Amino acid sequence: MATTIPTSNETHTIDNGITSVKWLLTYVITLVIPIAIMLYAHWERTPHYNICLAVSGALLLAHILILLVGPSYFYYSDEGKNIHIRNVSDYPFFRKYNEFPFPKSSLVSYKIDKELFGFKKLLSVKVRAIDPETKQKKDFDIENINISSITKKDIETLIKSLDKVLKK
Repeated sequence: MATTIPTSNETHTIDNGITSVKWLLTYVITLVIPIAIMLYAHWERTPHYNICLAVSGALLLAHILILLVGPSYFYYSDEGKNIHIRNVSDYPFFRKYNEFPFPKSSLVSYKIDKELFGFKKLLSVKVRAIDPETKQKKDFDIENINISSITKKDIETLIKSLDKVLKK
């Protein structure tokens, strides 16, 4: 379960560490149990072989859905003059760590997209910053930050916080 911690001056922090661990555990279980069931059914030549295959197939489909949704650890904080967004994939192998700190004043826009029948939610943020090559202000897109594993309440808090920053 993700936690939203309201702090002073109407700042918000969203941290879904516990939910992230639950997704990781589900990811591992939906891979290990079907393999164990299939091996048991194969070695024991059980009369319920078809049922074992059906259960294994259903769990593997759940595993594929988890792979497609790609839940991840998400952290958001708008305390102080900066906004901090962290995103770490929940896969046990090939983890990807992204951190995006930027000043509140540089936020231009944001949008939340839904994919896979609403299971996968992605946050895209547009930030205005100085381009290191041309030394001029330019809009940069921070795209596809996975927010699938945070709750509806936390998404509403995120929207409220980003809208508040945009109005200033």
